[in-house]
Amino acid sequence: MKKDLEEFSDILNIRAHHLLCIQGFQGKGYSPGFVKNMDKIVNFLKNNPQSMLKVISSTDDICYCCPHNIENTCKQSPCAEDKVKKMDLKTPDYLGLEENDINTYEHIIKLLSNRLDLTNLKEICGFCLWIEFCNLHK
Repeated sequence: MKKDLEEFSDILNIRAHHLLCIQGFQGKGYSPGFVKNMDKIVNFLKNNPQSMLKVISSTDDICYCCPHNIENTCKQSPCAEDKVKKMDLKTPDYLGLEENDINTYEHIIKLLSNRLDLTNLKEICGFCLWIEFCNLHK
């Protein structure tokens, strides 16, 4: 995983459900380090829409600073990890993507706006810990 934006070379690894989190990010998170990293990535992508993203279903460049990321595995809780995996499986289905697909951030934004609505978002993220803070669900 990457530590600094300067290390973002050709492709960012992004968990499928994080494609949604990026859109609704409100500056909250699991720890100050996580929030700082997430904020850097969100701002980087918004300022660099041609950046390449690889859609994955495991810990990613956003998870790098999460206190629950232990040896590149989410250890928040078995129940939480199961829910996260379900979000990672549902998101690409709605967007017409496959795991390990590589697209520009700009293309992902178009897919999100063309293929998702509030009902889809609630189906994908309905049990998310952060849903009350997410501006996508309002």
